[in-house]
Amino acid sequence: MKRLIVDRLENNYAVCETKANTVIHIPMTEIPNNTKEGDVLMLMEGKYVIDTIDTNTRKERIRDKINRLFE
Repeated sequence: MKRLIVDRLENNYAVCETKANTVIHIPMTEIPNNTKEGDVLMLMEGKYVIDTIDTNTRKERIRDKINRLFE
């Protein structure tokens, strides 16, 4: 199962980063309409889907790190 993190959305493409830190561009027509920056996408059976559990876990971890910086 391939996992990608959406870095940004630009020019009809989702610019995504892989675990190996490579960047790939996916046409917006191939990802869910509600995809946002920071979402984790999984390629399942030839379709990209948002992994909401992994997305929320990553966002919470980042939020905790930011909060610790300002304590």
